[in-house]
Amino acid sequence: MKKFGTRLLALSFMFTAGGLLFAGILPTASLFELELDRAGGNPERLDFVSENPATVFIFLAEGCRISQDYSLTLRSLHKTFAPQGLQFRGVFPNAFSSDSSVCAYRTKYKIPFPLLLDHKQQLTKSLAARITPEAIVVLPSGQVAYRGRIDDLFYALGRKRSNISSHDLRDALHDIIAGRSPAVAETKAIGCLIERPK
Repeated sequence: MKKFGTRLLALSFMFTAGGLLFAGILPTASLFELELDRAGGNPERLDFVSENPATVFIFLAEGCRISQDYSLTLRSLHKTFAPQGLQFRGVFPNAFSSDSSVCAYRTKYKIPFPLLLDHKQQLTKSLAARITPEAIVVLPSGQVAYRGRIDDLFYALGRKRSNISSHDLRDALHDIIAGRSPAVAETKAIGCLIERPK
């Protein structure tokens, strides 16, 4: 197997005395070397990921109604888990996103955590994100502990349930804080496809 510096994704397992702690997909090592523009601020290098218990990347798009509809939920998750040391970053992967449009999104939807622009889709490709909104939780090792939907409110584009029965991202974060592997490590995100550069 090639080293981390390659674009190969590899399964990785970490064991403790109690058994399996985390298992997931390792993105390329360049994740920690990436530097993305931060909306309304200076570029941010992603080496901070290795310094925190977990980093929650939420892939978003200004014009995606489902991204917009999750703003309140994201504010609630941040309020609950940021004090416990988890980092949150919104990622805008589409070429049409601009600093001004993302700043306007942050203001309109009261997003409390930093928002990054990934015009070259470096982070998007490293984490294999495909949908907005899509949550990908990365551990300090670079290992992906959870990827997928925020919850099961949407079961198809434009189709909502009357009640949420599965709070997937919230439950995964509770497991991580408790030192457990998330009971559900991957779910299917419902939303808008991320546009790939031609």
